[in-house]
Amino acid sequence: WLAKTWDFIATMHFKSGKYDESIECFHNALKIFDQGGFDRNVRRGGDKLSEDEAHNTLVPAIIKSHLAAVHRKNNEVDKSIQCYTFSIRVFIKVYGALSTDAARLVNEMGHSYVQDQKYEKALQCFQKALEVLQSNETNQSSTVSFRENIALLHQDIGYALSQLGGHSIDAIEQYKAAVLLFEEIRDESIDNELEQEQNAQKDLDERLLFCYEEMHTLMQNEALTDESDLFEVQHRLGNIHANLKDYDNAMLCYLDVLDFQRRTNGDEDINVADLLFNLGNIYIEKEELDKSLECHEESLRISSQVLGNKNVALAENMHYIGNVLMQQGEHKSSLEYYDDALALLRDVEDRNEIMNAAIARNLHRKGAVHEKIGEHEMALSCLKEALKVGKNILGKDSVEISNILNSLGNVHRNLFNLEIALNCYEQSLHIRLGMNDPLSIANTKNNIGAVLTAQGYDERASAFYADALRLKTLQLGCNNVEIARTLSNIGQVFLDQKRLDTAMKYFQEGLRIFRLTQGDEHHDVALCIHNIGLILEKESDLNKPLQCYMEALRIFKKTVGDDYLMASYTLHNLGVIHSKQRDFQKAIDFFKESLRIKLTNLGPDHEETAQTQHCLGEAFREINELDNSFENYKRALKNRVKYFGTDSEEVSDSLFGIGKVRFLRGENEEALACLEESLRVKRMIFGNDHVEIADVEQFIGSILREMGQLNAAIVHMREAVEITALQHEEDHLDVAAVMFRLGICLCENSEYLESIQTFQSVLDTQVLKLGNDAADVGFTLENIGIAQQKNGSHKEAIKSFEEALRITMLKLPENSDEVGSLFHLMGLSHLALGQFDQSIKLFSDSTQRKKMIYGNNHAEVAEIILDKGEVYSKLGNYELSIQCYDEVLRSGGFEENSWEIGLIYKRKGKAYLSREDNIAAIDNFDRAIPIFESFLDETDPNDFTETNGEDLVSQYEELVECYTHAVQIRQQSSEPPLDEIGRLCFKLGNVFVLMNEHNEAIPWYRDAVFVQTKAFGHEHIAVV
Repeated sequence: WLAKTWDFIATMHFKSGKYDESIECFHNALKIFDQGGFDRNVRRGGDKLSEDEAHNTLVPAIIKSHLAAVHRKNNEVDKSIQCYTFSIRVFIKVYGALSTDAARLVNEMGHSYVQDQKYEKALQCFQKALEVLQSNETNQSSTVSFRENIALLHQDIGYALSQLGGHSIDAIEQYKAAVLLFEEIRDESIDNELEQEQNAQKDLDERLLFCYEEMHTLMQNEALTDESDLFEVQHRLGNIHANLKDYDNAMLCYLDVLDFQRRTNGDEDINVADLLFNLGNIYIEKEELDKSLECHEESLRISSQVLGNKNVALAENMHYIGNVLMQQGEHKSSLEYYDDALALLRDVEDRNEIMNAAIARNLHRKGAVHEKIGEHEMALSCLKEALKVGKNILGKDSVEISNILNSLGNVHRNLFNLEIALNCYEQSLHIRLGMNDPLSIANTKNNIGAVLTAQGYDERASAFYADALRLKTLQLGCNNVEIARTLSNIGQVFLDQKRLDTAMKYFQEGLRIFRLTQGDEHHDVALCIHNIGLILEKESDLNKPLQCYMEALRIFKKTVGDDYLMASYTLHNLGVIHSKQRDFQKAIDFFKESLRIKLTNLGPDHEETAQTQHCLGEAFREINELDNSFENYKRALKNRVKYFGTDSEEVSDSLFGIGKVRFLRGENEEALACLEESLRVKRMIFGNDHVEIADVEQFIGSILREMGQLNAAIVHMREAVEITALQHEEDHLDVAAVMFRLGICLCENSEYLESIQTFQSVLDTQVLKLGNDAADVGFTLENIGIAQQKNGSHKEAIKSFEEALRITMLKLPENSDEVGSLFHLMGLSHLALGQFDQSIKLFSDSTQRKKMIYGNNHAEVAEIILDKGEVYSKLGNYELSIQCYDEVLRSGGFEENSWEIGLIYKRKGKAYLSREDNIAAIDNFDRAIPIFESFLDETDPNDFTETNGEDLVSQYEELVECYTHAVQIRQQSSEPPLDEIGRLCFKLGNVFVLMNEHNEAIPWYRDAVFVQTKAFGHEHIAVV
């Protein structure tokens, strides 16, 4: 045991290259046995050893054989041969002359003679070892190791003969015997994908390479060698170089043989086709796809001509042409070749396993192409069939099955079938873990990380990504494209976790490697730039992400075409950026293109499709294309209900959008129904105090305000203010924005003091956050002034308007619309205060500005001139007053027969009445009356609620005034028209009834009865 320990230590030194230390340890082991004279029986050649003697003699022989190997490695050949000689004698004594163990040592001693260039003795050793092994052939010939040892001895004999000179033919025959056995063993193990078998295949290829190279050298030097045999060996050399991934040398071999075949057999020979096929595969590996395609197409043409168009052998050519076309992005063409290959293979009735395996491979590739062009259902169909066929033929744990499962996972991941995708990837990983292919393992772990990221399991995803990165870095180094892909995936995890700075570092490093390895014009580069854009979009400067998205889109279109699914996400994000920049027409163009690609790749019912439809609805709403907006919102809602269910955030968002559009179209009841349902869902998801609840509450308030239900509107606005205040600090601008809308509602509900207080709170916040001269400050001051004006506080209103005007003129041109509006408002307050000169000047300035903007025929211009005419009436300048009214009528600023036109005729009538021109006065009153009557006939007489009641009273009062003046003027006539006076008195009574002023109605009814009786008598229907 002590000797064995020394032997073990010596072996470790030997493997570490420490030969002197190894030799010393072996000698220490041998000294232990020398003490007992254990080798005497061997030296004296006595009878057969007993079992104990054999054991005690055999152990030092084994140790000496180990020592012999070290001496040979240390260039101490004589000592090596001495040790082998001793060990061989012992083995023969113990096991007999035909011992395979003795033969192994004889073979090793032959290698020592080779090292000493004693080839004659080396040949004797190799031949003796072969003779012994062949005598044991019947017992062990079926085992791989036995046949491999035979092959190695043929190789060694061939080498020794080649070195002796004059024995080239014999040497070639020995090499032929060796390669025959090596290839037989390799063919048996080629389908076994376990790691140890793959390593064994590589060892066999390296031995075959040595034999073929030696044969090729001998044949070149042997004049009698047939040229075809020489090039057959060179062809096989090319195959071995290709197996060992030495593609440059493989290509040189194939090109030489191709030249020979063309010289010998012509261009249309099947051997030429075979070589072109091999060259095509080499060019694929060298990523020279155009040359590969040229070779494969020529190979297919020749093979078709020689074998016929229906020969199943053509299927392999078609398969590889499909592969090249797929890599070139010619997806439709690649599908045609895969289909042609499948048709040939399926036409064979009695298919063998190789053909069925080819069917599985073509289905796999076909499925991969369908997946690339977004035809996911077709991809699933092909891959599922490939998996079924492959498992029956290749076995469930083969490389091809792991690849198919990986591809199936990709399709399911793109369809967001994440659990199924994960299951496929895990099955693929299980198979790949048993193979010597770390890159495949890394890629599948990378894919599993992507699924876990999509499922929100970021920590688990990070572990898979990290392991994938480690494996790839070990195999490929730091600057490989696979490293870049994993870095990008890890960046995606950090992006999802909102760890933007860390994500940016991973994306930037990934981008550096992508550009280094693939150039600037590659879709992987574009994808990385897109992700960097996502991070930059979180910043305030939108130009940076805009540049990223535009660059990514340009590369996508150049490298993978206009219909690439990832490009749709970039287009969508470009639409979002332009929406934020208020450039809605550009946003719509990008959203439309994004939607087209999503419909092509994902179909109309996908969640991503609905997202873009929703954004299109938003953009169309912003430019007031309400029908287009409504249709897109509606499609988004339909898809989202189908995808997420009715009680989802996405559905509530689409309902909110539809509600906004219906409101803008004047469909208030329908809008309110949409928003109330949106509010119900959002409350269920977010609770009662979320900012999204405040948004909907605020909009419901706006709808109720438009419907005249101001008390209800104020309730919702207060709720919106309260929720928004919970989300922010007290003086936040978002709170101020909601309070501003509440102030508008309060003002319209005649709650002027509270409205002023609310606007004042808004003003305080805006001044604090934005400064005294901000545009929003001016707008709030204007609304404070309006509330003060309506409350009768005209002096305070004028001060508010003046400060608003100061700010507005700082921000806007002097002739802007807003300046004109403020002049008009100030003029109204000066009018109310009796300051007519100031009022006329302000109205004139306002009119001038409005005309510059809108022209003479606009309602806003007409309204100011109308008010200006009222001022002239109050000044007693009825001529100028009438001129103002006539200017308005001529301008067409108000619609014909509108309320405002009726008001103008009434005011003209009053002006003429003041000038004692009764004829003109009654003409204008009679023009006003039917306009007022028509307008009020369409009004519900019961609608005296909230502010509607006050507005209606004011409108009825206008009509009452016209009736009264019309009656009074007619009564002053020399021949009063009693029937007209009676009818007008009757109408006056009716109006007072509608106003619920019955006491006022009775006198007018009495006058009507009196006048009608006087005119027609007691029995007339008018009197009745």
